[in-house]
Amino acid sequence: MMEHVDGPTLAEHGALPLLPPQAALLLEPVAEALVAIHKAGQVHGALDGTSIRVASGGEAKIVDVPMRNLVGDELPDEVGPARAEDVRMLGALFVSVLGGSLA
Repeated sequence: MMEHVDGPTLAEHGALPLLPPQAALLLEPVAEALVAIHKAGQVHGALDGTSIRVASGGEAKIVDVPMRNLVGDELPDEVGPARAEDVRMLGALFVSVLGGSLA
């Protein structure tokens, strides 16, 4: 079960745009969560500004986790690209936070 996080989504967060050091601090917990998801043999697959909430303490947390298992029907060749897509989406979020425009 996921924890309930009060606070705006990253897309609704009013403190954007951020400077690079602030953006890195904000998104670090999201990156750590993706590492844990990938180590569990899963991918998020839909990371965007609406699937992350900023808690009252300022920590960003993934709240919408439609994770896909990377076992069973997935071929080993599909695991790398699926994880790479999660990382690409995190990078796109970082750039969007710097620019102040998230959807």
